[in-house]
Amino acid sequence: MVHEVENIRLLESVGGLKAICDLFKHKDTAKDVKLRILEFLFFYLIPETSGAAKIINSIPRKTTEDKQEMLGKYLSNVNGLVRELHMSKPFGDTNLEW
Repeated sequence: MVHEVENIRLLESVGGLKAICDLFKHKDTAKDVKLRILEFLFFYLIPETSGAAKIINSIPRKTTEDKQEMLGKYLSNVNGLVRELHMSKPFGDTNLEW
């Protein structure tokens, strides 16, 4: 899903980020589910473009900063996630063009 930008925009437009973040913050959510959500958020935060946000094939591409701003509406420590993404590079080089 995360490599299909159109699917990501759909997830964002239907309130999927809020739903995922609400589930993550809920005290009764199982730890393994929270771990999978964190994995998803790391994948989500990977930039879709290495430069300024742009549009390719009429689909807007977002930078990590764009996504960080969106997630910040629902989670309080998105800066920490982004910092960890940049420091540990769990997916290798994240200077991508999708």
